[in-house]
Amino acid sequence: MNVEDVFRHYASGERDFSGVNLKGCTLCKCNLSGANLEQSNLIATNMNAVNLSYANLCSTDLTHADLRNANMTRADLLGANLTGADMNCANLTGADLTGSSLSNANLINANLTDAIVICVYLDGTDLTNADLADATLFDSYINNVKPNALNLLDAIFLLDTTNKQGTHLHNTTTPYGNIIFDSIYLN
Repeated sequence: MNVEDVFRHYASGERDFSGVNLKGCTLCKCNLSGANLEQSNLIATNMNAVNLSYANLCSTDLTHADLRNANMTRADLLGANLTGADMNCANLTGADLTGSSLSNANLINANLTDAIVICVYLDGTDLTNADLADATLFDSYINNVKPNALNLLDAIFLLDTTNKQGTHLHNTTTPYGNIIFDSIYLN
């Protein structure tokens, strides 16, 4: 299935595009709200300003995808690979990022309010001015992150005291400019 097929089928009411291969395609400014793109290949796809609100993107490969200004409100990104993705100014309000990889992703000015960030790998991710207010962070690996002006107002940091797991910070710059060199767990 190619991009034109996806647009045509979406316009006719179809929403299941699971397993589709759109690697390197352009889907800018289109509406795929509520689409099922589970286990799809969207590597290096240009999705600038695309509407993926309430979309199922479970286990989707979005490596190096251009998701600037994308609307991913309440999107299901469970196990998605967002390594190196550009999500500058993306709206991820209420998105479920459980088990996702966001290594070296650009989340500058991204809105992650009320997002679920459980078992997420954030190594080298740029969270400058990102909004994680009311987000739930648990057992996530945050390394080499520079969250300048990051909003963590009322964010929930959970800690499993039995297994000593929680949100792991190492070599991370805090919003106040302090650098955490030693591994710590937030709760």
